[in-house]
Amino acid sequence: MEFIKEEDVKIEETFLVKQEDPEEQTGKETTSIQIKVNVMRGLLEEYSTSRCPSTAGCPALETPLRLTDRHFPSLVPQTASQGSRTRRHCKVCLSGTRKDKRRRLTKYMCLQCNTPLCVVPCFEEYHTLKHY
Repeated sequence: MEFIKEEDVKIEETFLVKQEDPEEQTGKETTSIQIKVNVMRGLLEEYSTSRCPSTAGCPALETPLRLTDRHFPSLVPQTASQGSRTRRHCKVCLSGTRKDKRRRLTKYMCLQCNTPLCVVPCFEEYHTLKHY
């Protein structure tokens, strides 16, 4: 919430500077609300993802987030029953598109995706291929 207050103060300061600067005078009166709307439009254009029109069966995102964000491997969190030997089944090794579909246990995962993955080659495949 503090971030929003700071940004609001910055926008108000921009509004005041634009009012006082003769080079910024375009003959049109600009309100602080119009400046806020322009800032929001710019942020939405820059950071929003394109979505399909709401039709049945259309996925919400064209590109999964796992292909666009930065992800790093980490160890699977320990459980009380398995302790430091905690392992989970790799999601890519279990996928139906693999030639040798095997249930392989791994101690690594992607925390951002909450997905267990073998470090090589599954982690890279999962985060670079749309259909791994």
